[in-house]
Amino acid sequence: IDGMLRDYAELATAIQTTGSDQWQVIFPPGANQPKEYCESAARREQLQSMLSDSLHRSIRLSFAVRPGQAPQAASAVPQSSLRAQKMREMAEHPYVKRVCEVIDGEIIRVDLPRGSVSPPAGGPANSSHTSNSANGSPAGSSVKDTTATS
Repeated sequence: IDGMLRDYAELATAIQTTGSDQWQVIFPPGANQPKEYCESAARREQLQSMLSDSLHRSIRLSFAVRPGQAPQAASAVPQSSLRAQKMREMAEHPYVKRVCEVIDGEIIRVDLPRGSVSPPAGGPANSSHTSNSANGSPAGSSVKDTTATS
């Protein structure tokens, strides 16, 4: 089996035997959609056939969902929100402010470090900035010179 059937079947947390050829596949609380997907006639037959071929005997499957509350997924802060917040923080950094004033520039992009999940605690006043180069500019910031050149 592969695709969505495999993905949903892998969500099962337990198998209970209710007879020598009857197995009940148990899904975690809140997993109604995977249960319903797997128990459709064609998919149930596909799973039973795969088990029968592997075990060399006939297996009948039934499906159930454990009672209880479904676990709540941790809310992830969108990457765009992190970028916008980091951009505001960089705009307030004294060095960046001064460079933007001197060259009449603006911040056009802030690259977040790989694997970054949340902004630094404490905001701009308490965050430590690492240097991008010997000139001391904050890491991950880009400043665009908006003055006209000939």
